[in-house]
Amino acid sequence: MERVSDDRAFALTYGLWRPRIVISDGLIARCSDDELAAVLEHEAEHVRVRDPLRIFLCRIAVLRSLLMPVLAHLAQRARCDAELAADRRAAPRIGPAVLARALLIASAPPVPLAADVISGFGDRDMLEARVLQLEGARVARRRPARRAIAISAGDCCS
Repeated sequence: MERVSDDRAFALTYGLWRPRIVISDGLIARCSDDELAAVLEHEAEHVRVRDPLRIFLCRIAVLRSLLMPVLAHLAQRARCDAELAADRRAAPRIGPAVLARALLIASAPPVPLAADVISGFGDRDMLEARVLQLEGARVARRRPARRAIAISAGDCCS
């Protein structure tokens, strides 16, 4: 784990081959010991399953096929699935309410880092899905837009 001197509250996992956790002084200052433990449990799951590498490979697939909007949707869904899976693994160990509090404290996006190699809290929809899951709700997967499917199908068939 690496600690960075930054007043903003964030934690993230980065590194393709040897993932590492970064936690900011701002997050440490704002969280209780239980909340910090929840953040570290969550991030440790990203390290365990090598999420930065998996997310990076998804993004490469999208970049290699710019005319494939469905791939962009699937890459975003893979990122959301990674966050939800890390939450599911961390919540029983520390408690869903504690993890939800930590999530809300750290939900402000960090500095613009190389998004290709990090797993972070994500966009507003992802944050909502994560909180709903921690409340015990089943999170529905969004489907790609029909237009994206049509454009992708047209690209494949030409």
